[in-house]
Amino acid sequence: MEKSLQLADGRRWGLRACGETRQWADEFGRIMGMGACDGIPDASLRLIRVSPCPGRGVPPWWSPPEGYPGEGWRVRISPGLELWSHPEVKETIGGLGEYHDRESILYQMRFALYPLYEETVLQGGLPIHAALLEHEGRGILLAGRSEVGKSTACRRVPVPWKALGDDLALIVRDASGRYHAHALPTWSILRSGQQDRTWNVGRSVPVAGIFFLVQAETDETVSPGGGAASVMLDSASMMVFRSVNSVSGPIDGSPLRRNVYSNAASMVSSVPCFVLRLSLTGRFWEKIEEVLEKADRGLTLDRRELKAHGG
Repeated sequence: MEKSLQLADGRRWGLRACGETRQWADEFGRIMGMGACDGIPDASLRLIRVSPCPGRGVPPWWSPPEGYPGEGWRVRISPGLELWSHPEVKETIGGLGEYHDRESILYQMRFALYPLYEETVLQGGLPIHAALLEHEGRGILLAGRSEVGKSTACRRVPVPWKALGDDLALIVRDASGRYHAHALPTWSILRSGQQDRTWNVGRSVPVAGIFFLVQAETDETVSPGGGAASVMLDSASMMVFRSVNSVSGPIDGSPLRRNVYSNAASMVSSVPCFVLRLSLTGRFWEKIEEVLEKADRGLTLDRRELKAHGG
């Protein structure tokens, strides 16, 4: 059985399961809005069941069987989940420990997204700790630490604004260099008992702006400058990676860590970024509309000047 989702950069990410892991995969696919795989995925996660090995009290418990390379594997060990990857093997092996309580299973699912995050960074994108709003077909990201107001802001926006996700987003870069955002599940909502919630992860919107939230008495947007915006975007991405970190393969100090900052710097050079000072009662969305309209006008003028000079 295989499920997949299509990303805006053209990649297809798949999920394969066997009899013992099918129920887990069905629930994961339902939450993510994944459909039946209609082609060969560019990358996939193959789920198998693992259990303690005789004489080995701690994981890893999976071993590469015949037909797989015997050496050169990298394994990340998270609570109830082993992620095995190899440069010569297209799929990641996900070894699931046998949990029965829903909260532990949801933690497994959150950690299972790590291969998607890693591949996205290698392709020039980022996962970020941010809410994703849609307005007139464009995506607006509200980034910030927990409890800064992302979820509250999502509940407050009026029609025609729409909240696609209030906690996590995946930003990918297409072949032309344009960035698109996909909303990811809010795992805390699922753990709180809203078991029927789903996210259409395969749906994306082009990114019009990124806003870094800080609490304030009145609503205001401030340009942070490219260097500060890069640091803040890097921090918003590292919040995601640290939430799925592994003692067996920490991202800090790894080559992937350098890619995260490099991608953040590239992103802020082409996507408008602002600090949004957010009050509890103001009409903050009007501030967003105002600065994005100015950014659009500036881009139009730049193009006219380029054309006038023969560009």
